[in-house]
Amino acid sequence: MQKSSGQLGNKLLISAHATAYCLSRHETLLNAVLGYDATYFSAYLFARNRIFVVSSKRLQWFFSTCIRGLKQTITIFRSRPLFDEYQVGWVHTELNDLRREQKNWLLLEGEGFRSSIDVQRNKATIRSLFRPKAKYGKQVDRIIISLKEKGALLVGIHLRKGDYRYWESGKYYFDDLTYMNYIEQARRLFKNQNVGFILCSDEPINKSLFQSDTVYISANEVIVDLYLLAKCDYLIGPPSTFSGWASFYGDVPLCVVENKDVELTLPSFKRYTL
Repeated sequence: MQKSSGQLGNKLLISAHATAYCLSRHETLLNAVLGYDATYFSAYLFARNRIFVVSSKRLQWFFSTCIRGLKQTITIFRSRPLFDEYQVGWVHTELNDLRREQKNWLLLEGEGFRSSIDVQRNKATIRSLFRPKAKYGKQVDRIIISLKEKGALLVGIHLRKGDYRYWESGKYYFDDLTYMNYIEQARRLFKNQNVGFILCSDEPINKSLFQSDTVYISANEVIVDLYLLAKCDYLIGPPSTFSGWASFYGDVPLCVVENKDVELTLPSFKRYTL
């Protein structure tokens, strides 16, 4: 499995599906999608489950070069291919539907591959494999414990900015006033509880706008942000695999807000299915 143009959430999504597919079939996976982000997780845990990650650009280049060379050599000296090769973009393609020759290697490139049934079968193992290294987990736990000491029900909010200014003509790019409105709505929705908020964004957050004793503004590394959200009781954010992964990993109800006029209700919070 190689190449992905997505960010961390997308890389985790495709990696989880490919991993689940191989776990169900007791096959070995060589994952060149995660790249540097693989260093957030335990290579030992992956390897113990026959999952091997290519974590540096130099190794990715070496891996791609070897694959090209091997395919060229096989073309010359072998009458039938050794690889079943598939490339897809963002169009969802179930791995179970791919045609495979017996004993051939399966070579995947792209973002749309899914193995939905296998993810459901192996979700406990997926969560254990993609548990962040101890140093990140301890950092997450320290923050969560300090916030929970106030007796707070924690609502995580993903302020997705960055490329959302332009993606889909800015359809899911919301300004700070919109996110402030979501916070106020959440306070009303959970008015009988002591509510605290964790705010995570891919851009610096304007602290003066969100200044409150009940609001924690994260300025941590991306992996810490992701697993902070996974420790919350509820999540709010625009369509994104980042908050989606947090919902899946932590089994946390997520309200996906698709426009600035969304009214939050309890039924609007649903657990994300990879």
